[in-house]
Amino acid sequence: MRTKTVLLCLIFWTIGRTAADHTSFTVSQAPEEAKVLRRESTTFYCIFPLSNDQTWVRVLWWKHAENEYLRTSTDKRKRFGMASRASGFLQLLGVTIKDAGIYRCSVIRQGEVKGNGTGSRLTVYG
Repeated sequence: MRTKTVLLCLIFWTIGRTAADHTSFTVSQAPEEAKVLRRESTTFYCIFPLSNDQTWVRVLWWKHAENEYLRTSTDKRKRFGMASRASGFLQLLGVTIKDAGIYRCSVIRQGEVKGNGTGSRLTVYG
């Protein structure tokens, strides 16, 4: 429940900023940190300004210090999607100690990276 409240607050804050300044493209993430037990699941959100048009937006995720975006084809425990027109999500199912680290998102609009997220730290307890 707390994560959904934080997500909604960040979306409304982002919408307000976008309305006030059409040139900024700030990407944030929620929660900043998640602490979970091994085999539990967690979800991170990537929040960005709404587009004035119906431009297609894609959100990609990566783990800090790795050289490629995360893909479901290499790990079925990772799920991605759009939570709204102004946010995407990364869900990690049945986390392991190896999943610990910092996860970041990239927002891609019209084939171009418009911004990167602030990062979300995952701590896994065994």
